[in-house]
Amino acid sequence: MRAGMGRKTVALRAPRGPRILAAVAFGWTAAFALLQLPRASLDDGLGLVLATFFAAVSAVGLATRLARLSVDGDGVHWGIGGVGFRFTRARIRAARVYTDGVTLVPETGRFAWHLGARDWSRFDGFPPALAKIAVPVVDEAKKAPFSARMQSYGLVLDGLLGLAMAATTALYFLA
Repeated sequence: MRAGMGRKTVALRAPRGPRILAAVAFGWTAAFALLQLPRASLDDGLGLVLATFFAAVSAVGLATRLARLSVDGDGVHWGIGGVGFRFTRARIRAARVYTDGVTLVPETGRFAWHLGARDWSRFDGFPPALAKIAVPVVDEAKKAPFSARMQSYGLVLDGLLGLAMAATTALYFLA
């Protein structure tokens, strides 16, 4: 454990279904991008470029779904291993707990970080973990405001992955 790191009180990951979808989407789009290689020419490489773009979108989706959300004595961390970002305990003024997620309100600045409950499995353990590291928890007992819910990427990401697979397949068969 690095110096200054507190013991993790909770570690969350994306639900199994969306993780599988992201892995399938990446494999699917990468395979179709490789299938475009023999068809590409110097005069017309658009099919390969588009297929590679969709594979890149799927790779970002996979990385997002493989990321973990954890709470420790130093704050809240989102990322894969050491790659990610941390909202330090000293920067968190309060945690607003809604029925569909939690918003971390900073001491200074305007950026509040909303975490949607549907994006994480076992999310019900998140608010108690915040209370354990002495973050003031405010129970709102209602849905989060629309502006906060827009930060919840689950359904949009799954839709993008589905569209990437469909577009890559159509590109292969129609080109």
